[in-house]
Amino acid sequence: MLKHLFTLIILIAASKAFAQDTLKFENALTVASGSRYGREAIYTDQLAYKMANGTLQTPNENGEFTSGVNGERILWKAIKADANGRFSVFTRRSTQTTNNPFLNPGGIDRGSDYIYLSYTSPKAQTAILNVIGGNTLFFNGIPHMGDPYGSGYMHIPVQLKKGVNELFVRGASILPRIIVNVKPLIIHTDDLTLPHIVINEINGILKGAITISNSSLNDENALQIKT
Repeated sequence: MLKHLFTLIILIAASKAFAQDTLKFENALTVASGSRYGREAIYTDQLAYKMANGTLQTPNENGEFTSGVNGERILWKAIKADANGRFSVFTRRSTQTTNNPFLNPGGIDRGSDYIYLSYTSPKAQTAILNVIGGNTLFFNGIPHMGDPYGSGYMHIPVQLKKGVNELFVRGASILPRIIVNVKPLIIHTDDLTLPHIVINEINGILKGAITISNSSLNDENALQIKT
């Protein structure tokens, strides 16, 4: 009985998801930001610093992001997504030095590049942001969790504003998507925590967990799932 109950819940949730629209990106900008998030007590992130103090300018192709240690200009470069909508950037930095023995300054730093994307929304609306592969991200200036292991179930409820919405993702290979035409409350079925039902055993009351995202501006309490 419980197995059928959980199956019914999953089917109901999945049927609601198909009514949504998924937006993918074709073009983006990237910059070798030089950010450092290794095993260090103090992280280095020029882009986050500029965003915090209000000096981060809207990126444009060949626009200057900052200057390097030798005075060279570090520029934003245009990149295109592959057929699946994935952006890939790998930058080798053999000039970085560190006293941290756990870091490899000559290797490929998969977390120091930033990728910039923008979406112009025709109206203010709720949405779900899903970025596979990013270490961390900023959406309209607000920091959010990333999905460095590419799990695909890091669904971030966001409020799209009318006009340009900006996304900065720190990472080397990302698949960004914005899901619109969503309801404020959504049941996500791609990261279920369900109990084991053992045949011929006394199972009693079994508990499970399902992720629910709330993209509205209101708190929701005392929610129930009924079949």
